[in-house]
Amino acid sequence: MRILIIGGGEVGFSLARHLAGEKQDVVLIEKDPTRCARIQESLDIQVLCGQGASPSVLEEAGLTGAAMLLAVTNSDEINLVACLNAGALAPGTHRIARIRSQDYLRLMERVGPEKLGVDRAINPEIEAARRIMVMLQVPAAEDVRDFAGGQVRLAAFRVEEGSPAAGRTLSDLGREHDMEDVLVVSLERGEKMVIPRGDDRLRPEDLVWIFCEPERLALMAGLLGKRWFPLRRVTIYGGGPVGFYLAQLLEENAVPAKLIEPDRGLCERLALDLPHTVVLNGQGIDLKLLQEENVGESSAFVAVTEDDEENLLSALLARKEGVPKVVALMERTDYQAVISTIGVSNIVSRNMTAVSMILNRVRKGHILSSSLIGSYAEVMEFVADEDSGITRAPLMKLRFPRGSILGAIVREGDVIIPKGSDQVRSGDRVLVFALNETVGQVEKLLAPGR
Repeated sequence: MRILIIGGGEVGFSLARHLAGEKQDVVLIEKDPTRCARIQESLDIQVLCGQGASPSVLEEAGLTGAAMLLAVTNSDEINLVACLNAGALAPGTHRIARIRSQDYLRLMERVGPEKLGVDRAINPEIEAARRIMVMLQVPAAEDVRDFAGGQVRLAAFRVEEGSPAAGRTLSDLGREHDMEDVLVVSLERGEKMVIPRGDDRLRPEDLVWIFCEPERLALMAGLLGKRWFPLRRVTIYGGGPVGFYLAQLLEENAVPAKLIEPDRGLCERLALDLPHTVVLNGQGIDLKLLQEENVGESSAFVAVTEDDEENLLSALLARKEGVPKVVALMERTDYQAVISTIGVSNIVSRNMTAVSMILNRVRKGHILSSSLIGSYAEVMEFVADEDSGITRAPLMKLRFPRGSILGAIVREGDVIIPKGSDQVRSGDRVLVFALNETVGQVEKLLAPGR
């Protein structure tokens, strides 16, 4: 399948890397010659240097033979014009645009995205806020993902020194505790992530990824040495789109919140739009302000300004004041690699959230959703087809790709944490955790007619 990507920034590059790894025919259009050269050196794809909204450039890139166009530059206007022109030149090409402006999104709601030439609009800020909200609901975890409409959660917990799980094998824990409806699908140790076996022993500082129903996460948190606490009050630093959407979600869930924003004019607008949120004019890196507002009494502190360094510093100050959970919006990948080691519980990237959302749309129709786990792995949610290979035998008899594991089955509303004797049926929702190198093999196994 030929896929055109417009924009070679973080989102475009990440999309190209994932899709090229799946042997898709990818053409990336980027206007910056230096960036074009870097991408061409890094990826085995066709890179075209030019303006992605230009009709002649689109035709040169092979638009008429493309199944999809992904417009993901930092400019809403370029993304929209590219989709409009692509729609005129190749109406059969599916068009996805990254759109951040609320004006454009509201217009699409009124007249329909197709009037603006778009089949699907992706808003990274809204999705980042939703991701943060899920993280706040599991305060002891370092990462949380919802699947099957919230029936199944994947959560990552770091093993604490002296916890009941430290030094124990997974088999030991299974025998000694009620873990039949819990599945450890991955261990992240340093720079390495593996699919574990029963004889793997947990070490302090391991990051353990677990599939289970939401109500079982408190048990696992306790075994791994984590304190479970309710979400009583949240402090947000940053009144931009992510902070605003998050405050709206907290209001909808009746969670008291304070929002700190340096821009006085923006504070006045936010105070009108967020009637149940306390809006403060100030700096989240002002320790005196944080102390005056008793930030240490918050259940969580979330830093979501446009500045990575300011988010990191304010989160560390909140941590120092005793906030048990701190979350930072972070786009720089060099920071992401070390941030958890210095006390910041969670990080969220708008760019990677956008990549996950777009991949959901690019995948074949039987895949309901996919979620990237850093740069290591991916979780895919499928609907099993009666003709797919996974329905033909119990799991123990299937040649499941090495480096992947079936984490959960949702059947008629019931969640099944599978054993080897279980067999997937047609119509089941199936959740698979797969290291990057096995994603293509997993797709083939679950695809109809295999």
